[in-house]
Parts: sequence; structure tokens; C-alpha cells
Amino acid sequence: MYKFGPFRFWPKRQLLTHDGNPVRIGARALDILTLLLQHPGEVVTKEDLVNFVWPRMFVHEGNLKVNVASLRSALAEKEPHTVYIATVVGRGYRFVAAVEPDEASEGVLGASNGTTLPELPLVVGRLDDLPKIVDKLLSSRSVTVVGPGGVGKTTIAVVAAHQVAKHYKHGAHFVDFSTLGEPQYVPMAIASGLGVGVNVSDPISAVVTFLRDQNLLLILDNCEHLISAISSAVTRILDAAAGVSILATSREPLRTRLETVYRLPTLEVPDHTNDLNATNALAFSAVELFVARASERTGYAFKDSDVPAVASICRKLDGIPLAVELAASKMDAFDAETLLDKLEERFRVLSYGPRDAPLRQQTLLATLDWSYRLLSDEEATLLRYLSVFKGVFQLADAVAMSVAADLGGDCGIDTIERLVARSLVSAEYHDGSLRYRLLDTTRAYADERLIVAKEKPHALEHHARYVLALFERAEEEWSWRIKRNWLSIYAGRVDDLRKAIAWGYSPCGDPQLAIRADPAPLETGWRMAR
Repeated sequence: MYKFGPFRFWPKRQLLTHDGNPVRIGARALDILTLLLQHPGEVVTKEDLVNFVWPRMFVHEGNLKVNVASLRSALAEKEPHTVYIATVVGRGYRFVAAVEPDEASEGVLGASNGTTLPELPLVVGRLDDLPKIVDKLLSSRSVTVVGPGGVGKTTIAVVAAHQVAKHYKHGAHFVDFSTLGEPQYVPMAIASGLGVGVNVSDPISAVVTFLRDQNLLLILDNCEHLISAISSAVTRILDAAAGVSILATSREPLRTRLETVYRLPTLEVPDHTNDLNATNALAFSAVELFVARASERTGYAFKDSDVPAVASICRKLDGIPLAVELAASKMDAFDAETLLDKLEERFRVLSYGPRDAPLRQQTLLATLDWSYRLLSDEEATLLRYLSVFKGVFQLADAVAMSVAADLGGDCGIDTIERLVARSLVSAEYHDGSLRYRLLDTTRAYADERLIVAKEKPHALEHHARYVLALFERAEEEWSWRIKRNWLSIYAGRVDDLRKAIAWGYSPCGDPQLAIRADPAPLETGWRMAR
């Protein structure tokens, strides 16, 4: 840790504080600060800075100047009368303030209550979610933020923890399980996050003994791949340590006795662009995030003509913050319209996220791979087969595809429940009935896995025959069902019928099936129009 004036800087954590409070600043500016502090009082050339901050990349000198200016601005905002960085004309920059290295403080945020949290991140579009999570933390000893990969669980958990840390005598402590591969090391990871020495033969007992007299918040991040071990540890801690609260993030609940689950939704996206301009489009949190990140990283300026394309990009990406941020980072190479077209290759385009992000979150593909590898064979198979549905589907549809995949109907019911719990299938009530759907990004990923498994022809045939039977039943029910109920059941299935017809007319399809189904979309459209 480096000390200069009222500032403290932890390079490994990319954390800069001023009088104990985190300073918001970009990663590139912090990289520049790192190299300058490693050579206090010395001239650091522009070439050395560029090679350090942008290794193996061609970068215009203007980028360096912009980030140095950003760093100076952040320091001057806190200490306006002190000069920290001097320009050496024609050569580079020099850090001119007194610097004290302090190795003993590495990795610890020196707050008086012992809090050890990551830097306070900038949150976009969570004005409703954050207070709800804070309220749950203040009323419950165990809260788990659950959602699909890339939805922002860690970010909002860290912000919530910063807000409530003052309510705990011994602060808040952060444990990241993302790099932990074996369940037996869970107690050791918790002990490490707490800074506690433990008995190797029985580490969880040592952790529980330490926590018994503590009043603190323990944040357990990325729990989904170690659910059983973490659930067991959490149960023991909560039973033995009355002053300890748990805030966990996971793609599925921990299922402990005291757990309160908060399902974090995706960001809001506009469902149409009528009457939207660049100003009121920013009221949608996904658009706000896209524009903010594109502006930060590429200097992008949002304008009215870009509204339809940006809104479509956010819809295609389901408002998933990770996907939106990855897309925004490409605005230095594409305009909005071109990027929208490129999203058809979304797993190739949405790659190379921030260097300091976990590897599993540096590409959209890696994030989905992480979730997919945690599935059982039955769960993975059903997820692949469910990708054939174009939009929403019901439990009976999932059961039909489970039968098509030779899993059996009963297995399909249990498996769809587990996929919902793991945040890979979304469930929602509409007009009193439960409906399911895959996010577009998840559907695209599962479809690729279906192709790799050589199951797609089989799945498409079963889907087509099932959907045709569904609409033949719809024709029969039109004469006696209440119109509103009929529309609620069948109106959202027209795209599936069109897909079935397209399969029927394809080289591998069944033309007779397509001919039987062909008039149905027109008839259905006419009925819905009436």
C-alpha cells in the first residue's frame, strides 16, 4: 500500500481512498498511478506508461493524456491545493509528492471498524433494488441475491454492504469464491477473508469460535458452484454466532433455514422506440448503462438517430448488465446500427471485457459456460431442448420436450424447477398462469450446445409436431373458449407456429406438416386483430 498525503492506494486491489473513503476513478488512470508510485520523484516516460497500461497494443498518445488528466482531476477534486503529478515536457510525467510504501497494510482497507470490502462501484439503474436489499439485510440475518450470470449481483451486494457496514461493530468482510474449485476449502476461504488463523484439521470450528463474539456482516460472493459446502458453513455460523449476518450472491439460493432470497432482475429496456429521443430513452436503465459505458470507454455521444438501434441492442441482450457493458465497449469500432447487426454473432462480438474482471466474466460465452458446466446431465439436456421455443412456454411444453429428449415427463417437471432455481430459465405469472422463457442470450447459447450435441434435427421435429398439435387444439377451442382466455393461451405462440412451418418446408422437414399448419398463422392473426 502506498501513502501520499491523505490518500492510500492498494495497487493489487486497484483501490484508491481519500481519508478512508473510496475515490471513483477509471482502471487506466489507476494503472498510470501504479507506475508513477513505483518510481516516485523519477521521470516516467510516455512510452513506458503506454507499454505498462496498454501492453502489446497500439495506442495514440492522446489516450495517455486523457487518462493522466482524469487522474489529476480525481486527485485535485479531493486536494485542490496540492500538486501530485508534474509534466516533464517532451519526456513524460513525474510523481512529485512524498510517497510512503507500507507493505504491512497490503490488502486491508483501513477503516476503524475492520471493514474489508472492494472499492465502492458505480451502480446504474438499481434505484429500486438497492433499498430493498438494504431493508432485507437490516431485517434478516441471511440474504441471498440470486440472478443469472452477468446481472450485477456482486456489484449491488458490495454497494449494499457499504451502506449497512456502519450498523455492525466489527464491519463487513468480503469473501470471493469464484476462484475456489474444491468444497473442502470453503472454511479456509472464509477464515482468510476474516483474517483468522485456523486449525487445518477443523477450520470451520475455528471460524465459528472466532465469530461467536463478533458483530459483523459477512459477504459470500459467487456461491453457485459450491452450494452444499457454503450452505453447511452458513448454517453453522448463523446458529452459533448471533451477531453475524450473511449476504450471499449466487445463481441459485443457498436453501438455508434463515435465508431470504432476493431475485435481481435484468435492467429495464424499452419495448418500442416510438416517441423516444436521446433524452427520455435514458430513463431505461439498460440504455443508461450502455450510453454511460460507451461514453467512458470510447467518448461516444448519444444522439436521437441512435435511439432505435441502441434500444434494440439492449433488448437483444435482455438488459443483462455484463452483456450491455461488453456491447458498449465495441462502440469504438462500430456505430450503433452496425453493432446491432453484429449481435447476430453475439458470442464472438461480446468478448474481451475489462482486464480486472474475473475470467468467467470477460466474455458472455465464458459467463454462460460457467453456469452450463454446473448443470447435471438432465438439466443440460432439457436446457438445450428448450432453446427451440421462440418465446414464452408453459410447463406442459417443457414436459413435452423432456419426453422428446428421452428424459420422461416427471423428470421434466423436476428439471424445469431446478433450471428456474439456477436462474437459467425465467418464470413469471401472466393472466393467472405460470409461464417460462429463456433470455435471448441463454437461448442462443443453448441452441449452439444443441447443435454441438447433434440433437437439433430431432428437437426441431418434435417441436414442430408438438406446436402443430397445439394449434389444432386451438382451432377446436375457438368456438367455445372465452376469447380473452383463448388469446392468453395461444396468442404468444404464433412465432413458434411460424418456426414449425419453416421447419416443415426445410430440406430435412415434413412438407405435409407445413401444409397442414400453413393457414393457421393467418387465421390466428385475423382473430387477434379482431
